[in-house]
Amino acid sequence: MSEAAAGVGKRGLTQVLAPAGTPGGDVRKLAVFSVAAAAFVLIFFPVMFAPDSKSYIEFAKALLGDPSGNAVINYYRTPGYPAVLIATGVFAFNSFIGLIFFQTASAVVTPLLIYGTLKRIGKTTAYYCALFSIISLIPYVNMKAVLTDQLAVFAHVLLIRALSEFFYTNKSRYLYASSAVLFFMYTLRPSAAMLAYLVIFMAVVLRPRMIIHALVCVVLILAASKGLSHTQNRITGFSNTYVSNVNLTGKMLFYNAYHSSKGLIAESNGPASKELMEVFKHELPHRPDVLRLSVAPLDETQKQFFYGKYRNDMKGLEKSAFGSPATTYYYLIWTLLDETIGPEKSDALMLKTSVELFRAHPGIFAEILLRNLTGYTLTTPSLYWNYVDEYPRISPVKPNLYTVYQDNQDAAASMKNMPRRLMREVGFTPAPRLFTPLRRLFSFFWGIFFQVFRPVVFLMMLCAAPIFTRTKHGPLILTAFIIVAYQAGVTSVFNTCLPRYVYHTFLLELLCAAALLSYFFKRIMEKAKKTNEKN
Repeated sequence: MSEAAAGVGKRGLTQVLAPAGTPGGDVRKLAVFSVAAAAFVLIFFPVMFAPDSKSYIEFAKALLGDPSGNAVINYYRTPGYPAVLIATGVFAFNSFIGLIFFQTASAVVTPLLIYGTLKRIGKTTAYYCALFSIISLIPYVNMKAVLTDQLAVFAHVLLIRALSEFFYTNKSRYLYASSAVLFFMYTLRPSAAMLAYLVIFMAVVLRPRMIIHALVCVVLILAASKGLSHTQNRITGFSNTYVSNVNLTGKMLFYNAYHSSKGLIAESNGPASKELMEVFKHELPHRPDVLRLSVAPLDETQKQFFYGKYRNDMKGLEKSAFGSPATTYYYLIWTLLDETIGPEKSDALMLKTSVELFRAHPGIFAEILLRNLTGYTLTTPSLYWNYVDEYPRISPVKPNLYTVYQDNQDAAASMKNMPRRLMREVGFTPAPRLFTPLRRLFSFFWGIFFQVFRPVVFLMMLCAAPIFTRTKHGPLILTAFIIVAYQAGVTSVFNTCLPRYVYHTFLLELLCAAALLSYFFKRIMEKAKKTNEKN
């Protein structure tokens, strides 16, 4: 009896998950599953306010003309997400509810966009790929975070959806739509600065007749970017360039170069390295308060370390900063250079110093690239889910190290001047004694699940790249592959592989993997059919 019941249960579950048989039915079914997944995350996880969230809040206040806002110290942010905060009523109603609703809506729609993108490859393929995206929870991971990542995930899928219509229909309006999405991505994250031109170039290569429309798109994006740069300059007071419109390119490259330098940043590397070290050596004794102005606030242990051990020993501090690279020292160098020569010049100086280090020691750049690309493929995402709960207040192993455990203390400190209603919304969860341990248990098992499937999907995406010449769906697959490669390269060279950055393109990787499976399944079925006909 129990075996029969189990069999009926399995058949019932299979029927529930199986495609409806019609495109409309499939979409409705996926919509129900997507809403259910979003509701789970909406109820089960609290609003996440990270240290970075505060900088977007401050920038948004500056956009509104609020004197309490500070875009100057947060000059490295772009106006896109602050504008979203304003538009969703965060300041009008002193609530994140509008923002969370907007981000939840984007999460719910994402699997439906995946289905629409793949439906020409095969409706069954499109359905199961969209269903797996729901099961993976990647469309919903960031929807309660006051960060750009939820909209970045959505924008990547929306982009590939618009591009799929462009490649299949050859209608120019979809190229313009893709360009609009690309510019929106650029306003969200400066790392997308060059992606627009790369994608438009791919569109011209794959559809040469669209070159006039592509040139118009480039001109429109350049004009819009000029306006964005002007807004950035007006709000922050700092001049900037298009490539580094937020004066961050050199700083992020230096992040990897400095942390991997092993004490090899030296004046002998070149003029930029010499200038950087000279500024540090000569300016720090005259600017002791720069330690308190560091982007990463020092905890009590670190303050005692700096103001105790190095109060009257600036040479010792210099030796330690360049001989024993640490994140606190990195922010100290960044802040000191900004205070001394300004954000634009400091960005250029850190960029040149990094290039000189790589030129003098080529192995360091190879090491960074290999390490970060490996991390991009094998990152542990469960850590991100744990981030929503308070980290234990663990003191750093070394007093000069700024650790991830300090992040929540920084976030809590940044909330002190926020309206009470916003403070109450952050971290709120029903039945915390029950939900907190359940969240941690869930994140553990979800992490194992994702850790297994993530490398598999990534490898399948790599295998899908060569088939673009053998199928009419090739332009879509190739473009998705190029977008993932761009994101992986930018993240690996100019940043570190935080799980939330990896999520941005996972759904595009999944799309390529699904196309690969569909291609080989069709080939196998065709061969089987020919074999049967011969027999």
